[in-house]
Amino acid sequence: MFKNKKGILKFVFTANIFLVIIISYHEETVITMYIRDAVLGFIEINEKERKIIDLYEFQRLRYVKQLALTYYVYPGALHSRFEHSLGVMELASRIFDRLCVKRKKILRCNFLQIGLSIKEAKQILRLSALLHDVGHLPFSHVGEEVLPEGVKHEHVTIEIIKYLKPILDKTFFEGITEVIINILSKEEIVKNLTILKRIISGSLDADRMDYLLRDSIYCGVEYGRYDWQRIIDCLDIIESESGGYDLCIEHGGIHALESMILARFYMFAQVYCHKTRKIYDYYLSHVMREWYNLFVKNLIDITRYNDISVLNFIENTVREGNNHLYEFAHRIKFRKQHSVIFETSDFCDLPQLINAKKVFDTLQEEFSDYEFILRETRGKIHNFLVRESQKRENVGEKFYVLRNNRPYILTDESLIIRNIPKNFLNTRIYVAYKDKKYERMKESEIRKLIKKAEEIRRSFDNGKKI
Repeated sequence: MFKNKKGILKFVFTANIFLVIIISYHEETVITMYIRDAVLGFIEINEKERKIIDLYEFQRLRYVKQLALTYYVYPGALHSRFEHSLGVMELASRIFDRLCVKRKKILRCNFLQIGLSIKEAKQILRLSALLHDVGHLPFSHVGEEVLPEGVKHEHVTIEIIKYLKPILDKTFFEGITEVIINILSKEEIVKNLTILKRIISGSLDADRMDYLLRDSIYCGVEYGRYDWQRIIDCLDIIESESGGYDLCIEHGGIHALESMILARFYMFAQVYCHKTRKIYDYYLSHVMREWYNLFVKNLIDITRYNDISVLNFIENTVREGNNHLYEFAHRIKFRKQHSVIFETSDFCDLPQLINAKKVFDTLQEEFSDYEFILRETRGKIHNFLVRESQKRENVGEKFYVLRNNRPYILTDESLIIRNIPKNFLNTRIYVAYKDKKYERMKESEIRKLIKKAEEIRRSFDNGKKI
């Protein structure tokens, strides 16, 4: 099969990962390369895909941290959107290959209706997965907070892909850019492409599968581990109510899927919404709002910047001193964060939110020597449909389980997923000295404020104020 079975071995060192690229020459002179990934092992890419990976717009992702300043808590969390994007492409490919083993005739017929072969459909899927995060701002989701209202990183991604249209169409085939945009955008999907969209973006997709595994490994925690191989092995397709095909899972894969959803909750609680990480998100959002207004004139401009750009801006702000951003920049540079003295449960309800705000207001009134910050943290654990008869919610994605070749709603089959809350919601109160801003508070003072905040909360729980 190979003209040169040994191939050519090249070693390439990068900022965060060690890549081993093995170039093999096929009979059709198609060059296949393998990137050594810390999470998934070898990731195969072809020569055309490498041209896209080598573009500046994609290489920029090497310098956009996946988890912003989470490395202030978990020192190993230095991985980037670059390797995550490669990982999503690889997992999407493995899912597609598994589905083809089970339903190749159905999928071939589905794609032929819009003039695509199985090979072309897979290439579209791989490119869509590869480019799905190309629009992330510096520090990933934290940077997203500074975008104009209603604009998310997905919108930036679409604009960048449009900008790359001449290269994409020339490298692959005319019109591939529009197909990728249709898959990645929020607009109505061409029904025959539905299955490709579900593989990349859905309640169970390659994106979530990769970042849970990757974030867990690089943070050095066990919370995000789950049996992803079993999930892929059990995936299947089912006719979509809107046309085309959706993902579903065989009954034997339910436990693996449950472990993934639980892993997502634990990662929210212990990593994504960690108290220290969230206060640095707060500082960063203030700095980045000013940075964005100064330097970014349009969405394509974002491709000129990465984490290093913002860190340089922070460094210059600290050096210049005495401006409205100095405090935030100083706290980031020297790791001088506020301390937590109050927090709700991870699934707090409206009464808890109201009481947290009352505690915050009362503390501000009674302790004028301190600076208090109220921060609310939200996250989506899952979006599976839960029937009204089981819970009040009757919205969400209808995801099916195949049992004896018959489809059943997932939350009818899984008690765990049915009962776990869909949304993560936590509220915290942080404190620091007002005059001695950057001095670490004494433990005795923190304990005193924690005790006082709890007393205030209990008083409001009992319907009266102390």
